[in-house]
Amino acid sequence: MASPFQYFISLTGDCSNTNSGAISISFSGGTPPYSVQWVSPNLGLDVVTINPSVRTGLTTTTYGLYVVDSTLPLNLNFPIDIPISSGVCATIETVVGTTCGLDNGSVVATSSSDYSSTNFYLYDFDGNFITSAITDASQVEFLNLSAGTYYTTALDLGGCTGQSQTFIIEDSTPLEYGLYVVPNSSCGGSPIGKIYVTGVTGTPPYTYLWNNGQTGSTITGLTSGGYSVQVTDAYGCTDTKTGTIVNVDPIGFGLFTAIQPTCFSADGVLTIQITGGTAPYYYSA
Repeated sequence: MASPFQYFISLTGDCSNTNSGAISISFSGGTPPYSVQWVSPNLGLDVVTINPSVRTGLTTTTYGLYVVDSTLPLNLNFPIDIPISSGVCATIETVVGTTCGLDNGSVVATSSSDYSSTNFYLYDFDGNFITSAITDASQVEFLNLSAGTYYTTALDLGGCTGQSQTFIIEDSTPLEYGLYVVPNSSCGGSPIGKIYVTGVTGTPPYTYLWNNGQTGSTITGLTSGGYSVQVTDAYGCTDTKTGTIVNVDPIGFGLFTAIQPTCFSADGVLTIQITGGTAPYYYSA
């Protein structure tokens, strides 16, 4: 039993309008010889015994034809329309750089194709294939791109390819910062704990929201405990960190020693060891 009859089409567009279009039709299965009837425009009948059937020197238009094998009843005796393109252009409409140091750049590319769908291909500057998309519209959007240089190509249904200009996905700085913590004194009085936001990177201006409701880059008058802050930059990038206020021990004397002066000399020594408190220490005699 013969295998199912199939045909395969490859084509080259008349991309420079020099009658350089071509259509190649190859066959498998069914019963050879195969017949190709070119009906619109009327280019006659091709009887194919050895694959493929090739027509060259074609101009820009849509070619209508029938293909059949020699099996009775005839296989695939219905019209096939094959377009030959006059060329296609690929252009870049909009480019959006990354934000927050993430791979979230994007590009919108368009084509001038007259056909119902276009295949778009994205490459990096070195010609490495990144991804592709098929669209029924005149434009496509590629998302989640890392910083770098790219270009696109557009292949239309008529066998022509256009290449866009190169474009750059700009890099961005991730939002990062540190916390400088000043402990609270346990010596009584008003609390003196403080936390400062330091070394902020990202895109200014920045906003700050602490878990105690304050909104500055510094909070003061803190008792012991944990305090978190969410920092947001101009692109909406956010990061949250927590600093912990501790109470320092009260200041005290840990060791007190004395060396008596020698006769008629001012060479006595007092040694004091301080415990608790927060250095540096100040002394008054």
